[in-house]
Amino acid sequence: MNGDNVARCFVTTPAGMGALGIVRVVGEGALSILNRVFESRSGRVLAEADVDRLRYGSIHDETESIDDAVVSLAIVSGIPTIDIAAHGGIRVLQRVLSSLAEHGAEIVETPPAASDVWSATGRIEAEALDALVQAKTARAVRFLSWQRENLADSLRRVAGRCATDPEGVRAELESLLQGYDDARRLLHGAKVVLVGPPNSGKSTLFNRLVGRNAAMVAPRAGTTRDWVTASTEFDGIPATLVDTAGRRLPDDDLESLAVESGCNEANAADLRILVLDGVSISETKTIEACVDAEENSAGTLIVLNKADRGAARPEWVVPKQGLWISAETGAGIGELTTRIATYLGSDRIADRSPYLFTGRQHSLVAQALRCLLDRRPNAATVVIARELIGAQPIGVGLGRTART
Repeated sequence: MNGDNVARCFVTTPAGMGALGIVRVVGEGALSILNRVFESRSGRVLAEADVDRLRYGSIHDETESIDDAVVSLAIVSGIPTIDIAAHGGIRVLQRVLSSLAEHGAEIVETPPAASDVWSATGRIEAEALDALVQAKTARAVRFLSWQRENLADSLRRVAGRCATDPEGVRAELESLLQGYDDARRLLHGAKVVLVGPPNSGKSTLFNRLVGRNAAMVAPRAGTTRDWVTASTEFDGIPATLVDTAGRRLPDDDLESLAVESGCNEANAADLRILVLDGVSISETKTIEACVDAEENSAGTLIVLNKADRGAARPEWVVPKQGLWISAETGAGIGELTTRIATYLGSDRIADRSPYLFTGRQHSLVAQALRCLLDRRPNAATVVIARELIGAQPIGVGLGRTART
């Protein structure tokens, strides 16, 4: 089936098992096809007059009912767009797609980008729409919603001042470039790795920070023999937390590989947390040496764990990056999570201020800044106004083949 009037269907929710799955049908024939596979509880067929209303019923194929479903209709750029919300099992969604295909819809294996489905007025809004689909936290959603509506206007005002206030514009562009890494962490996440000697309580702290028993905990040293990961967030900044094998002389080749792998994870981290046993810290010179080494490393927080058991050396001075905690009781965890969030840029991100949030935006702002440094303000204006903000043909994906 070819032509722009063909109805197409695809799954909009992420791949995998879930409580809810959504299949979207887009195209001129979407209403007709939907009414052949959907039976509402009221017995009424879906019509264009039902825009923005929810209709409850069941989806069926030629032989039997597939699943209960809630259906909604929108008209986007004059083209019917129907969402079918059913249970999120993989097989359920496959059967819904197959039933739609049996009645003339074309299955799209790779869904179009969000900016292809919903109209956008320019490149920046299109990028915000695409990023919203991948947003991992509520804070990221708020951030992107503001950028979608305001970033382009902010940049237009900057572009209009390139010739009259090049020094002021230069400062604003430099500020935008500096904030890019913080925005990137907010949208794409950071990696936070727990390191330290065996039996220091890394796994207990790991479970405390993710809010569930994701890592095995035991009183015997060396329980964690490979690194374990879990997703969490710190003040709205998504993070992958990594629990690594304890640093010591390994007993066998397998443990040696685990320790080496944990070191590799730490080297690639945005932040390392060195977890030490505050009770026995005076007994091991290598731990104090480790503190000296880690304290001089950028991106390391030092925590002395097991504060609930008392310190073997109360006079021991906590390093400036460090603090006492008890992973077992939760003491000090609030302060630790605040410090983690601060390090990852939580305090530096103003949710209602302009930020660059894609590599394309960062590259073009850097280009505009070079133009200003070369005393070419008109060229900087062109880069910002035409290439960075410039409108593009948007809203083309609803009745057409998805972009590849």
